Amino acid sequence: MVPCDTFCIDKYEYPNRPGVKPRNLVFYTEAVQICLSQGKRLCTTDEWSRACSGPRKFKYPYGNEFKEGACNLAKTQVTVTWTWYGLRKRDKKILLSKPALAGQYKACVSGYGAYDMLGNYWEWTNAGNSKHTILMGGSWSTPAKQVSCLNKTEAATKFYRIHNVSFRCCSDFLPRSKAGPNVQKPSK
Repeated sequence: MVPCDTFCIDKYEYPNRPGVKPRNLVFYTEAVQICLSQGKRLCTTDEWSRACSGPRKFKYPYGNEFKEGACNLAKTQVTVTWTWYGLRKRDKKILLSKPALAGQYKACVSGYGAYDMLGNYWEWTNAGNSKHTILMGGSWSTPAKQVSCLNKTEAATKFYRIHNVSFRCCSDFLPRSKAGPNVQKPSK
């Protein structure tokens, strides 16, 4: 986890390990349970946006000017076709080849040190009392011109499971003995 201003966030999408393919095809309710089982919680929409924009409140994790190729995003909308018998062979190849390993895009890191906040996978967030569940950040299939640290979309249901959705967890600041030296609130 990396410290942000008032909370900590996983450095990478779940399972929060560099060089590993993040887990996708996760229901919102599964993401909530996984975070709770680790003594964390699903990040709120506000926490997620703050971790993405960093301490300087950038539009993108790395600054206010878009940098093509910095994050795992599409040049144009990527569409796959689902049929009654599954995916077409070409579309299976797309789904398997486009997601990147956690941290693979070295320039796609926020000022707090969280990787892949834009692109790679949409991420579930806790939208509080909203009727809808909110996905943040865009995915490898989202056109680059449509994303920013405030980019979000509503999922139709908490039981939405799809190839380009993952999540990461947040927590309050933890005591040094439980969290280690890298997740404590910085001293002023």
